[in-house]
Amino acid sequence: MIAIFKREMRSYFHNVIGFVFLSLLLLAAGAFCVIFNIALGSTNFEDSLYYLQLALIVLVPLLTMRAMTEERRTHTDQLLYSLPLPLWQVVLGKYLAMVAVFGVACGIIALYPIILSLFGTVAYAAAYCSLIAFFLLGCALTAIGMANLAADPM
Repeated sequence: MIAIFKREMRSYFHNVIGFVFLSLLLLAAGAFCVIFNIALGSTNFEDSLYYLQLALIVLVPLLTMRAMTEERRTHTDQLLYSLPLPLWQVVLGKYLAMVAVFGVACGIIALYPIILSLFGTVAYAAAYCSLIAFFLLGCALTAIGMANLAADPM
């Protein structure tokens, strides 16, 4: 499982897909932060995350749809068949790699309340609890996207 996780992490950042996902999510997060926080003069970071959920629903399939299509395209799914691992460990390794890529984006977004504190008083507890909920939403959406992989074994 760890080998699959490492291979997936390498593939996300050696190919374009990881950088495209990160850039689009951070672009949307920055745009919503500028619109709802800086332009309106509000320091409620939760408002930005509320609208960023809509972008997340569109962007998470960008990560999950390539999980097995890339394996089938390069014919490495045969290699996954021959591994001495059960299917659930293959799926879990791929899932944890996707969550790690999403966690990188959430880690960068976690800096936004600190930047907003330059413009006013920020409720850090509410901002970071909302960010944790946003991360858990992303994990759930990733699991839903991975359900197709578990239902249709290679």
